[in-house]
Amino acid sequence: MGGATCNSPHRSIASIDDFIVTSARLGILETTISNYNEELMEYMTPQSVLCWIRSQVAHRTASSGVHWAKTFSKYNSGTYNNQWNIVDYKKFRRNQPDKLLHGLLHVLEQLPYDKTPRALIFRRDHDSVVDMDSMIRLMRSNNYTEDPLSRCECDPPYSGENAISCRSDLNPPNGTYPFSALGHRDHGATDMKVTNSHLIESLSFTAIAGPTHDPTPVFDWNTAPFRKLVPHNGQPRRWMCD
Repeated sequence: MGGATCNSPHRSIASIDDFIVTSARLGILETTISNYNEELMEYMTPQSVLCWIRSQVAHRTASSGVHWAKTFSKYNSGTYNNQWNIVDYKKFRRNQPDKLLHGLLHVLEQLPYDKTPRALIFRRDHDSVVDMDSMIRLMRSNNYTEDPLSRCECDPPYSGENAISCRSDLNPPNGTYPFSALGHRDHGATDMKVTNSHLIESLSFTAIAGPTHDPTPVFDWNTAPFRKLVPHNGQPRRWMCD
């Protein structure tokens, strides 16, 4: 059974945000796809295993991307549906972009959907990534008031949720939105994590804590509308991390 590195709250035995690097040199992440189609619930059965258990078993035992996907797929519960991406760095050759080996990337989709703003933004902007710094910029990006892919049938006509590094706290409390996930709430990307072929050899990754703030305002608990509702003892008042 192999080892793994992830970030999680104190005393948790599973990653809460599902960013994992393993001793098999697998980089694993997911993005959650919410399901509002209640008709699909009839296909859920008690003869299944919850996601956090299946993922832990896959992290600890898988030696390749396809091995991870097959292990995780067993006894699917139909809850917490995600698109999982598994990069097998054993298949990666540095400075040889024309020699991508079979098995380098596996994508497991429990509930596929490719029309979300983040999917469209990644499709448009992925070519801008040429090194670690540009990857970090993309992962921290949020220009929701100017980006046409952040627009929605809302008032104002955009949402801070519709960005790579989302920030729902920036949406006005008195705005109107077609569903609550696009509106004002204490929700957003609370950090950024990236690994590469060098870092994964030591089960390491680069991280930046806190909500993004370029070009958006720095998140400040002193001015957050929900500061009295959300516990934040021990946290910095201003999250101006780079």
